[in-house]
Order: sequence, then structure tokens, then C-alpha cells
Amino acid sequence: MASDDPAVVTAAIAAADEIADIVIVTIHWGIELAPGPTSADAALGRAMIEAGADAVLGQHPHVVQPMSTYLDRPIFWSLGNFVWHNRISRSAVAEIVVDPDGTVTGRLIPATIVARGRPVLG
Repeated sequence: MASDDPAVVTAAIAAADEIADIVIVTIHWGIELAPGPTSADAALGRAMIEAGADAVLGQHPHVVQPMSTYLDRPIFWSLGNFVWHNRISRSAVAEIVVDPDGTVTGRLIPATIVARGRPVLG
């Protein structure tokens, strides 16, 4: 369910958490080229984790923003560009690991976009 209303978003996440073992949310948010999340997006990210998301993957700013951890769950604020080749060639891949005990960890793997939008890790 797509919505701009935080209450609708968190209710949908809570409903998914009732029936799924793992809930990974992807969201289009942020300000283009900003180095980090807005305060409203930071609050929404925390609310999504509190509602039951095991990880949050954000996109829109077209630049890589740092990953945060909230309640031991990763929030990837922005992964940059991936196959869209333009003047910004830095990107990242989100790695999410779910251990058998339910522990969720994440990390950003740097990537560079080369000719014709081809991503290269490292």
C-alpha cells in the first residue's frame, strides 16, 4: 500500500509483520543530493522499525547517505543511483543478513557506476 500518511504506512507494516517472518520496506523519500535524511524522514524511519520493519531501504536523493541502525535494525537512507548513469557515479548496494536467531544486520557495499550504467562493486 503506497501512502504519504505515516499512520497508514506504519499500520501496513504492522499488518505485514503479523503474517511475515521478515518485513523489508522500500520507500521513496528524501531531498535530491542531500547528505542525509530530513528530520521527518528520520522520524518515519524509526516509526517503521517500531511498527515491525526489519530493514528499511530508501531511495530518491541520487546520492549515497549513511546507513543507520535503530532498535538493532538497519535503515538505508539512500543508496544513490544504481543503473542510472549520470554525473554522479557513486552508489551502494545494501546487504541485509538475517541470522537464524532473527538478528538482522546491514551494511553498505560501495559501488561505482561506469559506462552505460553498469554498476561495479568496490
